[in-house]
Amino acid sequence: MPSGLMRHRFQYRGIGWWFGCDLTPSGTANRCRLVMANGEEVYAGEYLPCGSKVPLPVSTMELVPPPQNVEMWIADKRLKTLAPVGALQNGDLLLSVVVLDRCDKFKQIGR
Repeated sequence: MPSGLMRHRFQYRGIGWWFGCDLTPSGTANRCRLVMANGEEVYAGEYLPCGSKVPLPVSTMELVPPPQNVEMWIADKRLKTLAPVGALQNGDLLLSVVVLDRCDKFKQIGR
């Protein structure tokens, strides 16, 4: 695991995995990855928070498991595969930049 990477480890349906984020080299987005306990990368992509739509510094990012009432995966024809949702301690969500326009709808579904 690269140093400085903010990550959160938790169990999902008995399977161990972690979701972690850092800044992209350009600093224009957060790069987040979902990795299984065995090291297999399930998904990686550029993310932004729904609220500010500005990348979060790793030092202030507080990842938590997704709320029970929020679907963990986003399906969208613009994505090559299902993308996981990132959840923040402050209640905001991290979504793939490809589907950032769905923030309002996705938050409504989760309420």
